[in-house]
Amino acid sequence: MNIHKYLVFFFVLHLLGACGKAEFAGPSGMETKDPETCRSSEQATGVTTNAGLNCASAVVARGVPPSCSIILTRENATSTRCNVFVASTGGAMSEDPSITGSQALTKKDKGWTSQVECAPEGETIVAKVKNIAVSAECTASVAEIQAPACTLTTDLASIEIGQPVEVIMRSTGGPATSTTVNSSPITIDKAEQFTPQVAGPYVMTGVITNPRSSANCKATVSVKAKSVPLTVAPSCAMVASRINSTSLQCNISIGSTGGPITNPPSLAGVTFTSAGVNNWTATSACAASGATLNASVTNAAGTRTCMAVVPAIARPACTLTTNVSSIDLGQDVGVTLQSTGGPMVTADINGRPVTVGGSVNLKPAAVGVFTMTGTIHNPSATTTCSATVSVKALPPVPITQSAKFRFGKQAAPLVADYLFVMDNSVSMKDDLDKVAAGLSAISRDKFPAATQIGVMTTMAAADPLAASLVTHKDINRAGYGSCIDKEPGFLSLVTKASVQAFKSCPTVPADYVKKYSEPVCDSGWFQPFDVNSNGKRCFTAALQNPQHAVGCEPGLLALEQIIKRHQQQGQSLFRDNAAVNIVFVSDEQHGCVAPETRGNRSDPDGTLARIEAAIKTNSRVASVKVHGITPSTTATVDIIPLNVLPYKLVIDKSLGKWFNIALGSNNYSSVMEQIISAPADITSADFFLPARASAIAGVEVNGVATMNYKFDGT
Repeated sequence: MNIHKYLVFFFVLHLLGACGKAEFAGPSGMETKDPETCRSSEQATGVTTNAGLNCASAVVARGVPPSCSIILTRENATSTRCNVFVASTGGAMSEDPSITGSQALTKKDKGWTSQVECAPEGETIVAKVKNIAVSAECTASVAEIQAPACTLTTDLASIEIGQPVEVIMRSTGGPATSTTVNSSPITIDKAEQFTPQVAGPYVMTGVITNPRSSANCKATVSVKAKSVPLTVAPSCAMVASRINSTSLQCNISIGSTGGPITNPPSLAGVTFTSAGVNNWTATSACAASGATLNASVTNAAGTRTCMAVVPAIARPACTLTTNVSSIDLGQDVGVTLQSTGGPMVTADINGRPVTVGGSVNLKPAAVGVFTMTGTIHNPSATTTCSATVSVKALPPVPITQSAKFRFGKQAAPLVADYLFVMDNSVSMKDDLDKVAAGLSAISRDKFPAATQIGVMTTMAAADPLAASLVTHKDINRAGYGSCIDKEPGFLSLVTKASVQAFKSCPTVPADYVKKYSEPVCDSGWFQPFDVNSNGKRCFTAALQNPQHAVGCEPGLLALEQIIKRHQQQGQSLFRDNAAVNIVFVSDEQHGCVAPETRGNRSDPDGTLARIEAAIKTNSRVASVKVHGITPSTTATVDIIPLNVLPYKLVIDKSLGKWFNIALGSNNYSSVMEQIISAPADITSADFFLPARASAIAGVEVNGVATMNYKFDGT
């Protein structure tokens, strides 16, 4: 648009010039001259003639200011040279225009031209025009050269070796100055042929370039081996070998030197992968014992078979050698393992891993023959080998140690466990109430410092080691059947949980439930002054029972059974170092009708020995004493002889306290106090040495040597 204006304006001026006259109005009274005349005069004389001719001032005052128009174009779409054209569509210029960079301009036609460098990313040029007093600027920009991009397409996706494939490159970006495929020149949008000579993926890479940048594009065709006329059957050659000498995996390879193998080889349980022309491979399991492989290959001309043998992994074998044949106890023996058979995967000597030819040092723990066993393994088998050395004892070095123990009244604190075995028959309520009152009347200082109390009943079991206890057949089950087996204290200590289980048993008569009016304490063992939630002594609450007709009360048997049951379960009924006190409370001496309960264990020596031995099996107790509040006679002659008193016989044997329940005393406080003080009066005790001893050098009691002791060897 600016060019057209310039041409029109220039044309008008030119017409005026042709007429030979161009007038400019000057100040009033002054003659106005043609600007060209003024310029000619100035150039001729070198003197400014404004005063005489009124020339330049007339142009400045009344002339037309210049305007600026610029055009900027690249030589071509990818060139970094640009053509510049500058013109004025206003007043005449007093001097040639200028552009950015001081590039010289050349007068051409109706304007000025030049050629400049312009960057691929675009360029902006500023032009300036002026006359005597006024100047003007204009700007032109040329766009960036767009970055190139391309695509490659092929006429075929798969060809054979030697078959040409046509490739066409298309430009999808800016104009290109250079195009190649695989380094060979190519013309945009024109098909070119390429002929691969190797089987496999054939990749063609196109490169397109212009001054802005370069770009790549790719196309791939699959090149297959030349087809062989299927007139020749394939041959079959198979090789199979283990991945390594002990591997259970095999590498398998099958090839053909005849006709092509058109399908994967057939081998049971194996999947093959092509590894090139007429070559197939696979990895498969192969047994340690070896395998014979039979495969087949095929094409349209026929099928062929082949065989390969995978040898077995040889069984391992080993030998052990020692650096000595005899050592003293405490010395090391060095032992070395050697493999004498198949390849080894792992090996050890007495469980310590070794390599082939590896050694370990072992220290025998006992005198005698020390056997070392080597174990060697591979997938075929695991075998062992052994060696022995003689281990001799060192001469003993005697070490003497001493230990002190306090017992009786001097023990501080004295640990005392009291187990009350109560007759829970209907006739015992008054006696048990007296026992509870008697214990409650004892002051705190009378009890040993570390005292605990537990309560059980005299009921015996049919089998004390059964998972679920059942009362002895002679126990009267009338009234509530199997729920009698849930009665608190039956071969267990009376606890809150056992009372709750008893109460919830469906056939327990309501009258029996009411007999437990006081809450029972949580634990089976409690201290003398522990109380329940009502503030009642735990001991008093534990003596509650249904008070039914039990039928027989073999308390000694029940005690033996509860100890055996704890022994079977690996539990201790009593505390270590405790003075154990068993207290029987019963108004009967006899047992039941059955032979195992008859006489309620009337052999005091055997009964006491069994009780003590059973207790000491799982508990390191200091002493065991048996006490009792029992009758002085027996009333059932048909069961045990008259005046045979099983409880009293055992109590006397253990040097315990016995009181005749038949005397009917209303105050048991004195009786209970004597029983409670019994641990302080023990005449014998078991002591446990801090270390294993081979012999006892001597024993002193209160500083006086005594021979009245027995050493059990531990």
